[in-house]
Amino acid sequence: MGRISGRFTKKAGAFTLIELLVVVAIIALLIGILLPTLSEARRIAKQTICGANLKMFGTGGASYAADFKDRLWSLNSFINRSVYYEGFNATFNYGGTGEDERAAAADNAVDIIRRRASREDIGQIGGWIATVLYNHLMMQDYLAQTLPNKTVACPEDRPLLTWQTDPRNYNNLGEPAPVAPGPITLDADKRWPYSSSYRTVSSWWSRDTHTTSQGAWYMNNGFTFIRRGGISSEGDIGKRVQTDVMFPGNKIIMYDWGSRHFTKKNIYFNYEAARQPFLFFDTSVRVKATGESNRGWDHTTATTQANPRAYWDYSYSNTDMLWAPGYADGKHGGPAAQFPAAYFATTRGGLRGADFGAADIVWR
Repeated sequence: MGRISGRFTKKAGAFTLIELLVVVAIIALLIGILLPTLSEARRIAKQTICGANLKMFGTGGASYAADFKDRLWSLNSFINRSVYYEGFNATFNYGGTGEDERAAAADNAVDIIRRRASREDIGQIGGWIATVLYNHLMMQDYLAQTLPNKTVACPEDRPLLTWQTDPRNYNNLGEPAPVAPGPITLDADKRWPYSSSYRTVSSWWSRDTHTTSQGAWYMNNGFTFIRRGGISSEGDIGKRVQTDVMFPGNKIIMYDWGSRHFTKKNIYFNYEAARQPFLFFDTSVRVKATGESNRGWDHTTATTQANPRAYWDYSYSNTDMLWAPGYADGKHGGPAAQFPAAYFATTRGGLRGADFGAADIVWR
């Protein structure tokens, strides 16, 4: 008669609890090792795309200058003349004032949006200095791009990239926006999906400095610009040429108004430690920290303009604009940030000056 044993043998191929725990621990360890590497790889990839976006403007600018008698690409001011805009299918008449100059550049921007984005529903926008956040439109028009286009958005600029996916409904997509959720009715509110992460320095599109016979546009605070001086016979927006540049390897063309690649959250560009890729006039793209730049100049009076030790101090306040760059900790709200200088945003000498790797020029 057979005997039944009380012992059980381990089934072939099975694992003990201890063995499973060891495997799980090894997997967790590998994840811990690989995640930072993957995160860094993603950051580098996005930074590379950002650099390629900027490079497009550099190489495109060289071609534009060759086609248009050395001109730097920019929205234009037209004064004391009538201009026909294909996008509006209308002719607008401009007088000879600074307001006419501003209005002409704004009409130039809307005309491009109407043509390149099929946005005939957007009309003229009053009180708008379009060259600050929309100067890139001229290069997009030159390159015959359909708008909106990812090449003008930093890959880390999630709000703008989201707005671009549905420009007519961008404020209802769950990302922070300058317009509250709901129907978009104002022409000024319709423009935002066609903005850019990148800014051209003001001397790219404005005179270097103002006199009684010509005007110049300067930063007024972290968001607005102000015009000073007289006005020239042709206007003072979009009249710069390549030969105005004295130090092409030391002067930047474009920068992002937020530092996005080296911090967890988007911060305002003017903090000394803020790093980002910059497009230089020699078409190179280089990563620099704001604090490495020359400190700029104070444009407010003739005395400070001539003083090489006078820098323009200003404040940046962002209490509730979650789509815009935050403070040094990436947060919004609280007291305004105070800056002792504006660095490359107010280059001493404008296009004749230098930002990185060379000393400030001395005014004559």
